[in-house]
Amino acid sequence: MQQMTMHIGIEQGRGLVGRFGDTVILIPGDADEAAGELLDLATAVASDPGMSARMLAARLATWVIGRMPDDVTAFGLVAPVHDGVVMFLRGAVWCEVTEDDSTRVLSGEQALSWVDQIVPPSFSRLAIGSTGGRLVQAHPRSDLRAGVVPGQGFVLTRVTGAGPADGAASPLAARKDAPTEPARRPDAMRPAPVAPAEPVPPAPVARPEPVQPEPARPAPVLREPVAYADPAVRPEPAVRPEPALRPEPALRPEPALRPEPAVRVEPVRPEPVRPEPPV
Repeated sequence: MQQMTMHIGIEQGRGLVGRFGDTVILIPGDADEAAGELLDLATAVASDPGMSARMLAARLATWVIGRMPDDVTAFGLVAPVHDGVVMFLRGAVWCEVTEDDSTRVLSGEQALSWVDQIVPPSFSRLAIGSTGGRLVQAHPRSDLRAGVVPGQGFVLTRVTGAGPADGAASPLAARKDAPTEPARRPDAMRPAPVAPAEPVPPAPVARPEPVQPEPARPAPVLREPVAYADPAVRPEPAVRPEPALRPEPALRPEPALRPEPAVRVEPVRPEPVRPEPPV
């Protein structure tokens, strides 16, 4: 989509016209709770510039379906997308689109639910109003940049290159495009010419006398400091290393015990039994 700047002219009247970025909404009639929800919805749509046309129309249709058939709040909204501008109408509002030399009018009042279309970026004028039978007559010096103002219609024109394509363009934009000329001063306020002053010869500059360099002195040789011993403190004698311990002689194994001689057991001889005398 070609980069463009939208100029929003306002037609005074009862209702609200809000602009959030390049998203513009018209809510005719008295403001109520539904109007506050619609303004919040327009703010949410403007905060997501990467939303596709189908997603944008589905989001608006979801709000309408959630309030049908009891609520018949009318509103018209336009929001830029990648391939043009999405136009959404619901209720007693209408839209007039001018492209080249042709003009077409769409009405939300004649639809049973709503009207949504994509307007190509080549349009030169797009108006949404709430009064039937006549065109939207925007104030020539109105230029809504952001916020919410009272109104019963708005005119959206494309401002590209040198200036806007409609007579309701912002005078500030025309002033910015017009070349600026330097302000002219009257002859009475022009300063009198000043005669150039005579050049003053420069004063002679005293040349400094050459300074003879001093002979280079040899750099002192730094010696390491020598620590002098204090005569009152005697150094302790060096500790002599103790002689290595001689290994103890290996213990001689004790001789094996000799076995004791076996004890001879003498046989016991029975004593002879003497017979007893007969009684």
